Amino acid sequence: MKLHQDIEPFRAAIEATQRLLVRFNNCGVIIGGIAVGFLGKPRFTEAVDAMFLLSIHDIPQFLETGRLENIQPRNPDTVEFARKAVSFYCNMFLPR
Repeated sequence: MKLHQDIEPFRAAIEATQRLLVRFNNCGVIIGGIAVGFLGKPRFTEAVDAMFLLSIHDIPQFLETGRLENIQPRNPDTVEFARKAVSFYCNMFLPR
């Protein structure tokens, strides 16, 4: 896929996020600055953001699959946090 030069550094993170989307039946979407970059002029961002629609029971499997893609939860007790908050955040670490 051809990416705008401003979001090209995020290629690995975008592809990892896309693999997670496929693995979880495409029940999600890339959002934030990267999504804006696909649709128009890229804006400053430091991460690839995505939202997934998952059962609370799928979160442990999602986290393990994410770890294989170098995606780490921001909160160390993500499952409990998600039960209370209905959502949680993960970080996609970019190679530097």
